[in-house]
Amino acid sequence: MNLSNLSFPNEEILDQTLNYKGKQYTIHEHLSEIEKYYQHKTIFLKENNDLFFARQCVLVEGPADKYAIEVLVDFDLGGTSVIPCYGKDKLFYYQMICRTFGIPYFTLFDLDDDKPDDEPNKTIIEASHNNDYYHFASSLENHFGITTDKYKASKTMLAIDNTQEVKGELLEAFEKISLFLKECSGAVKE
Repeated sequence: MNLSNLSFPNEEILDQTLNYKGKQYTIHEHLSEIEKYYQHKTIFLKENNDLFFARQCVLVEGPADKYAIEVLVDFDLGGTSVIPCYGKDKLFYYQMICRTFGIPYFTLFDLDDDKPDDEPNKTIIEASHNNDYYHFASSLENHFGITTDKYKASKTMLAIDNTQEVKGELLEAFEKISLFLKECSGAVKE
């Protein structure tokens, strides 16, 4: 792959429009909001800078999702950064950064018992590239039977540690991530 004629951010991508909360904005306009609303201090964490050094990334809502992927998948994650975005509303901005800088990305999120065309689910789905996303009907925590907010993350991580077999929605999500990674590795080869 010849990278010499690529420049970032990609001007063509910056001019693309996406729906966000019912209105059309260019990606450039979305990215301009980062500084305007201090999102560079509240959304983008320095711990997630490995995003820029990955061949591809998987964007997830939080640390439990990242932990599940890193502990339970049975395929190679080499060259892949799993980025916890710390909330569904923040996923969209990470998607815009990946898209603008040409970083292949897969998005994993929860519908939280809402419909796919309810906001912010609709925005995340529309910002997903090449249908590279998966959503849990409810949440990752519910997949493991965790339904209370008290110690939810700790209980989920303990359930992940005790998982003997990956099945159901989690298996579907991992299969789709695996397919995404295979497609990415095929695109990298010359």
